[in-house]
Amino acid sequence: MIDQVATDINDSTDGYINFTARAVPLEDAMPLLTDRGYVGASKARILSGSATSAGSSIKAALLQGYAVLPDCSLSAYGVATKYNAKKDVVLVTAVLVG
Repeated sequence: MIDQVATDINDSTDGYINFTARAVPLEDAMPLLTDRGYVGASKARILSGSATSAGSSIKAALLQGYAVLPDCSLSAYGVATKYNAKKDVVLVTAVLVG
């Protein structure tokens, strides 16, 4: 379920990059988690990365999460990746839920 939320967030970013989105990329995972029926979540964090290789995208997401990752209450996660051919980048999104 959290993987699907990460995929939805990644898709919104992909649409934004391709200039096909109606709005900016999603910045809060809680409404999506609630809509999908995920219970027990009091907080959620999104880590995203974008680079020309998967490894660099993952590194970017990890660097972005330096302040979030030590929070041990974030005990569930979902991950999604997507290749954007138009910009030749790999998008990585991790959703951490606690």
